[in-house]
Amino acid sequence: MQEELRILRFGCAALGVIAVMLAICLALAGQVIGSQQEINDALRARILAAERTVPTVVEVIPEPEVEPQAFTDAATAWPEIETPWNTIINCTVTAYCPCDRCCGKWADGITASGAPAEQGKTVAVDTSKIPLGADVRIDGDDTVYVAQDTGVAGSHIDLYFDDHTEALAWGLQNKTVYWRMP
Repeated sequence: MQEELRILRFGCAALGVIAVMLAICLALAGQVIGSQQEINDALRARILAAERTVPTVVEVIPEPEVEPQAFTDAATAWPEIETPWNTIINCTVTAYCPCDRCCGKWADGITASGAPAEQGKTVAVDTSKIPLGADVRIDGDDTVYVAQDTGVAGSHIDLYFDDHTEALAWGLQNKTVYWRMP
């Protein structure tokens, strides 16, 4: 208890010293600067002097001629902005199907996102690398897949196939994978 009182007294004394120093600074500032009206008058005089000495140059730039466009609906009102693709180099790409051997107890054809799995669309991802709902492209394949499922880890994606034989035929490949949010 004595220690707390000593610390409290020291803190109050320090605040008192700070308050006195602040009062001295404010008093000195008032003597050096003068009144607020004097400051405003000095600033106005400087601005007027600068306006008299600097010539005003105005260059007229014609507006570009633009064809007016009629928009038929809200979907075409704004131009589409291309979102850049993120890259995962040397990504392991495997394949799976909805059978018990590939999916175990989750062999119902429903993805982690709740959507039904579709060949040519569904891909399983590690959500710490690629978020669910992202568009996914594989180097050498023009298909744009959708990250709808999970079950892989790290730099690894798993393509969905309807048939186990097709999934096995894909095998394991190392590819560059691109992804972006739509």
